[in-house]
Amino acid sequence: MTQYRTSFSITDNQYTIRHTCFCHTLTLGQGKKYGVWKDQQAYLLVEVEQTSNPFDTIHLFSQHLYIGNGDTIFVVNLLTLDYQTIPVDLYFGYFYEVNCFLFAASATRVLCFGENGKRLWQTPQIAVDGITFQSWNKKILKVSCCMDPCPALWIEQDIFL
Repeated sequence: MTQYRTSFSITDNQYTIRHTCFCHTLTLGQGKKYGVWKDQQAYLLVEVEQTSNPFDTIHLFSQHLYIGNGDTIFVVNLLTLDYQTIPVDLYFGYFYEVNCFLFAASATRVLCFGENGKRLWQTPQIAVDGITFQSWNKKILKVSCCMDPCPALWIEQDIFL
């Protein structure tokens, strides 16, 4: 996956990463590497733990790199290289970007981040084993929540913003 935003772009292409010399390195674990380019120059190599979570991913939002990794979300400020480590319940699910918000789903909660990289809020536990984003209309975020994984029992919920 390669994503381009403003002056930054990111990739998880391991061949490209192995054959690139980066200006900065940030080691948050071992096994999985992500590359960040700034103005088409190799800028930052980030390494995290290799997990078995099929949802692990990266996302650029504003001037921040978000990494969903196992049961953790890392938020890296791409200007200062400072980072936050945010534990989540059971596993990271995925990111959903809408206007000036980035939503992240864990197995049980939704987290909301602002353009400054700060966590604005998180829901209480609203699911047992998974949340998917359905839609957003400036006041309501619609999600589907897995309430029982066997058999799969999903319900829709509205989160009022």
